[in-house]
Amino acid sequence: MKFRVSMILLAVTALFMVLGCDVLLPADGETTNVVFNLTDAPVDSVDIQSVFVKFGGLEINESGTASESDSSWVSVPIDATQEYDLLSLTGGTAALLGNVSLTAGTQVNQIRFLEPTVEVVETANPDIRKPCTLPSQSLKIVNAFDVPLTGTLTLTVDFDVRKSLIVTGGSGSGQGSTYRMKPVLRAVVDNEAGQISGSIPEGYAVYAYKDGTYLDTEATADADGVVFGNSVTSAKAVEGEGDEAGTWHYTLAFLEAGTYDLIVVDLNADPDVVYSTSYPNVVVTSGDATTLDIVAIVP
Repeated sequence: MKFRVSMILLAVTALFMVLGCDVLLPADGETTNVVFNLTDAPVDSVDIQSVFVKFGGLEINESGTASESDSSWVSVPIDATQEYDLLSLTGGTAALLGNVSLTAGTQVNQIRFLEPTVEVVETANPDIRKPCTLPSQSLKIVNAFDVPLTGTLTLTVDFDVRKSLIVTGGSGSGQGSTYRMKPVLRAVVDNEAGQISGSIPEGYAVYAYKDGTYLDTEATADADGVVFGNSVTSAKAVEGEGDEAGTWHYTLAFLEAGTYDLIVVDLNADPDVVYSTSYPNVVVTSGDATTLDIVAIVP
């Protein structure tokens, strides 16, 4: 019996030597703080000034298959009265939603927002808020995020209004326009993400695609009026401040590490003609900013 126990101990010791001396196992009851932030990509239309959103609740689930009515959903404390102007949360800016302590070493597999409300403010009518119809009272993201054994996990949710907001009536400039949402959301782990930024001519927009996924047909609006719908995120030219006034830059933020193709469009051009160019094979690494300056398109 002593010989058998000794052999088991030797086997366990050998296993830890193979895995490395820095192997960490969560202690019973050990937790990690998980923080949730909110960001957005800018809309293409100059007719929209603001898109305000509020959430009645935020919940997560460690199971990827839990149903809407499952009792395993965990509530993340948020301020349900807090209102966010999504169009102010662009270019790498994010706002805090809330945080919760979860068991270290587990996963977050589902995130859902409860009872969302959305209101649109048009540039032509800045004092009027128009309600936006939503398909359901729950907006969900299904993805797997590992909860680390130590430290903090920060998840940033990108509520992509550009692809989500659909004009259902009127001209989109205050002439009897109505709106609905086809919500497009994604989430990314902050310290695993990078960004692409640089100078760009005034009035240009940039759309980031996973390498090799762009199709020329996406330059034409789909049935909902959305162009470049399969892009991961997008950015518009933003004017610098102070000493940098008169210069323009862009930031494609919260990108997972990988290779991207950028589609650049001159929004100043004739709306019936898409003047565009591409910058292929742009590499993004975790925690780093890739610099890429955009030059003017020659028709």
